[in-house]
Amino acid sequence: MNRTVALTPFPPFLCPVSLLSDHCPTIPMYALSLSIGTLATLCDAYAWNYEPQELIGVCILRWGLTSPAYPHYNVRIKKVMGEVVTCSVCLARVLPDLKNPTTRVPQTNQKSHAMASEEVDASSPEVTMAFYRRLYPFKPIYNWLNQDHVPSRLITNREFALTLQGDVYLRYNSFSNADEMKKEICRYNPTRFEIGPVYSARPRDKKSLRPGAFVPTARELVFDIDMTDYDSIRTCCTGKGICRRCWKFIAVAVKVLDRTLREDFGYKHLMWVYSGRRGIHLWISDKEAMELTDDERRTIVQYIEVVKGGKDQVKKVNIRLPASGNSGPGSIHPALQKSLSILSDDFGDLILSDQDVFARPDAWQELLQLLPDKALVNDLQESWEGREVSSEAKWIELRKAISALKENRKAVMKAVIEDIVFQYSYPRIDTEVSKHRNHLLKAPFCVHPSTGRVCVPVDPARVDDFDPEAVPTIGGLLQELNDASATQPGVEHHSDWENTSLKPYVEMLERHTSAIMNDVRERKRGLANKSLDF
Repeated sequence: MNRTVALTPFPPFLCPVSLLSDHCPTIPMYALSLSIGTLATLCDAYAWNYEPQELIGVCILRWGLTSPAYPHYNVRIKKVMGEVVTCSVCLARVLPDLKNPTTRVPQTNQKSHAMASEEVDASSPEVTMAFYRRLYPFKPIYNWLNQDHVPSRLITNREFALTLQGDVYLRYNSFSNADEMKKEICRYNPTRFEIGPVYSARPRDKKSLRPGAFVPTARELVFDIDMTDYDSIRTCCTGKGICRRCWKFIAVAVKVLDRTLREDFGYKHLMWVYSGRRGIHLWISDKEAMELTDDERRTIVQYIEVVKGGKDQVKKVNIRLPASGNSGPGSIHPALQKSLSILSDDFGDLILSDQDVFARPDAWQELLQLLPDKALVNDLQESWEGREVSSEAKWIELRKAISALKENRKAVMKAVIEDIVFQYSYPRIDTEVSKHRNHLLKAPFCVHPSTGRVCVPVDPARVDDFDPEAVPTIGGLLQELNDASATQPGVEHHSDWENTSLKPYVEMLERHTSAIMNDVRERKRGLANKSLDF
């Protein structure tokens, strides 16, 4: 029996019941001619508690229609959204006044209730829209950037750059508050978006400003470490690939840089974020870091950068201070001595055992080129030539040969060994990212379109345990939402990250933000007390 329900003030041409009506296929056909943005606007304007993709999915599955506005929906909706719109709980939410709503939907082309994450195209517009509307933590991101609960210039004058489908790039977007941020991000539905500096004026007003009135005034100090910079030494993966074994290069880099920036520079508010594929980003939100000029940022980079030179340069490390009286190899800076301690702890497991970096002839010959003692080089080359010798065995043989040298030569070679440890395991940073305030960096919790992985925060104290292949994916998260809807009918439809494996990562961001805000309050309180002294 057909049922009709009056749902005023819902517009009659696009109400939930109309989309399943047995009498008027023109209504769902009209709905399919609308853009996602229009449907999303209607959903917001009339407080409909469902996604525009669900409306389209209902139309296609109920009527077997095609979408003239979105031909890619015709297959993809049935493949990706089919489980959403045929789920009894989801349809009961869309159509609360209908009994047994799933009986109104044909049973053709249905899969299991769970949406397999590997079947989800992370770059498809309908999938990213569902992620932004239901899962992306806009409010926590807003609080982190704003460093206060009341909107400030840190957010209103902040640039956001959006990458749309077809590699369309929109720069100089800005938002007044968290609600506007979510509304605009959902409206544009970017494949990703990036965060830039705080400017002297609102970025969206840039075209109306006189030259010189629009300049960057603040920005987090950021660092970018990409696994491709380790391609010349890692042996497990190449190019865009990454696994737990080569992630250890990133883990060592995190431990070294985290110590350096906290102890040598005194920064407290560091947030490490997995890039979604093969790298990691660092955001430092301390007031002193935010206010650094470009020249000051370059100075910090020069202090940190150790491995320099292209693939044709054999020796990439030059860290020795001049020796007194021109005798001996010279010492290294005390800060680098602390870094060496961290690197030495991981060098054996990472470089020698796990990666077996010096196994290939071209690799161990490059190692020998770093040794200044020709006699020692000749002996080792003769020993290793034509034999399969592991990196561990080669390293042991090298150390034994050095220990047999006379004291003056031994001291020089000891320094060479330390330099080799630096060259093969010290952090390799993208220096240009850190030098300029106007450099854009991908926002935390975006989804990498190729891997589907979410760019989640990483705890530096547990970075060795982090598995890049086990982070939440957009498909897995949508599946978790389906499961939650099936078992918890009363679950809130929007801001659903609390009901998924994304929750601990968002909570990590919230704890980080809370510490920043505590410092901001203390600083304001101190300034207020100081003003009272006068």
